[in-house]
Amino acid sequence: MNTIALCDLKPGHHGTICAMPNGGSFSRRLESLGFTKGACVTCLQTAKSGDPSAFWVRDTAVALRKCDAKDIAVSVLNA
Repeated sequence: MNTIALCDLKPGHHGTICAMPNGGSFSRRLESLGFTKGACVTCLQTAKSGDPSAFWVRDTAVALRKCDAKDIAVSVLNA
């Protein structure tokens, strides 16, 4: 299975979250937004500058900066 950082997921591609950063208030905030292990995530689009990117997770669109998305590992479902 191909595992990459969430920030490397290309627009239109899907993945399953397989690892999240441990602890901290930002980690808890991500969990409250639906970024939990096993959740399906889709990259909707990336800004022209490359940062931030918009992701669809648990019926919600969320924009994350690269520096925040790099710590979330996803198993790519389509390459």
